[in-house]
Amino acid sequence: MHVDVDVDVDVIENEDLPSSAPTPTLTPTLTPTLTPTVGKVHSTLHSRTRKGMVTPETTMTKKAFQSLAPGFLLATPMLQDPNFRRTVVLLFHHTPDGALGLVVNRPSRRNLGELLDLIEVKAAPRAIAMRDLPVLVGGPVAPGSGWLIFEGEDLGGTSFKVRDDLRVTGSMDVFRGMLERGPQGGVAFLLGYAGWGPGQLDHEMEMGAWMTAPVYRDALFGWPYEERWRRAFLSLGIDPNLWTPMTGEG
Repeated sequence: MHVDVDVDVDVIENEDLPSSAPTPTLTPTLTPTLTPTVGKVHSTLHSRTRKGMVTPETTMTKKAFQSLAPGFLLATPMLQDPNFRRTVVLLFHHTPDGALGLVVNRPSRRNLGELLDLIEVKAAPRAIAMRDLPVLVGGPVAPGSGWLIFEGEDLGGTSFKVRDDLRVTGSMDVFRGMLERGPQGGVAFLLGYAGWGPGQLDHEMEMGAWMTAPVYRDALFGWPYEERWRRAFLSLGIDPNLWTPMTGEG
């Protein structure tokens, strides 16, 4: 889904977010579904990889592909790109053609109610609490694209299954249905996403930019946003504040 408004969304600054983080802008057009072509998605994560460094295709040897989705990607302390510094990314799609994910620990200063008013969409009484949901900045790609992370069924089959009844969708039909009937469980609304082209995420993993972790419900719907990155690392038995770079890092 795309949000038909033109509004600045400031990222809330806290100890996990650098003051230099970019300010995304919501841009137009309302469409029933969002179906990005993974192979055509271009990530802005490591522009330095494309500027003077060797590319993933020239460094990665042929080996059997292993999908990292569904799961969490935790940005390691060595990753200083302001788009992803100290982020927790829900990776929900990963194939040899590329990957898609959503940053789940960067709230903006807007709530969903403000966006609903701007696009003149109403929430039924049973879903009125959704208006208070913060709008999360899901990533630097297509900042006007809307996404839901939610618990519940998707009878239309327009979502990516993460685990059990946890799903990700860009379907306007699912979104409108939730506003009419109310959420069945936890829900998060995001604008923008993170995308990787063929082999790019695998290369970044080899470079030590990310660590993987299982999907924890609390990291999506429970823990305070400013604590999610550190708590996710602690769940692996790692204190990121004590991170010691290996030779060749940094």
